[in-house]
Amino acid sequence: MDWSPLRRSKRKCMHTIGNHKIATIYDDKLRPRVREILFDVKWKTIDVVRLGYEEEPSSPIILITVNIDDVNEDISQGAVDKIHELMVEFGLPDVHAEIKTGRLFEQAGNKQQNYDQNIHYPLELCRVPKLGVGISSDGSNRVGSLCLFLKINGSNYAMTCQHVATSSGMCTQTDAKNAIFQPAKQDLEKRKYLLNKWMRINQSYCDAIEAKKSKSTEAESMISEAHFRTLEYAPGIAKHPTTNARRDWAVIKLSDDRFETLPPNIPLKEFNATLGEMRASNEQDYESPRVFKHGRTSGWTIGALNEIRSDCRFGDGC
Repeated sequence: MDWSPLRRSKRKCMHTIGNHKIATIYDDKLRPRVREILFDVKWKTIDVVRLGYEEEPSSPIILITVNIDDVNEDISQGAVDKIHELMVEFGLPDVHAEIKTGRLFEQAGNKQQNYDQNIHYPLELCRVPKLGVGISSDGSNRVGSLCLFLKINGSNYAMTCQHVATSSGMCTQTDAKNAIFQPAKQDLEKRKYLLNKWMRINQSYCDAIEAKKSKSTEAESMISEAHFRTLEYAPGIAKHPTTNARRDWAVIKLSDDRFETLPPNIPLKEFNATLGEMRASNEQDYESPRVFKHGRTSGWTIGALNEIRSDCRFGDGC
């Protein structure tokens, strides 16, 4: 192994699997065996990725994340050795395993994350909003993101998560009681609360406050103007029969008054700016589909779609 100062100064990079045999057999043959080997390890995530030094070829590894307080060196080393033996058994001698320490967060729902949706997207009512703005349902207390614009049989639609649009199970076209609002009612109420709090704190600036007071009633009036249209279809929240991944989506019929034409899901300006943040790999085998997302909490993010789904475990359960 090269322990030269030049090698030690290089940074390791992580890539998607791309074109490799492990992508064709991991789900069916290897995933349950790997989890069985890790039975005594209090793992948080199991990722199958490429890991190597910059500008050098990299091989796939089974990357296991463990909380720093749960590391047992003997058990961990034994598990790593057994996973490599398993890979050799299936004709994958270039695939190894590594265990690292780390933490796992549900970022969008974790109160400790330093996210502020108003930094990424202001609340002002826009006739045609961007992806990622907050929406809510008249029949639900939940708030979520506008995920995607669709054109179905000549009509304009948008997608969101079903748990945002309705608390019921499977449903089809609905009436006004399932109206969808954008901005979300919760966002308007939060803005109203913050504005009122700001006015209370700044009583000494009475003249300036008087000019701002109209905004508190403006937020109330905006609720009636924020009618986004109605929930069209929700298939029911369930796990995928093959991948066991959670399926949670719904389709909203959009208001013709606000949408004469559908806007692009990824505006060119944001597309170019976000794409520039992601360095393309020079290795053909590493190329994977690019994924763009604009969320109510996270703003614009970009990534590559890995060919193998990760295992995640929150808390102490599987």
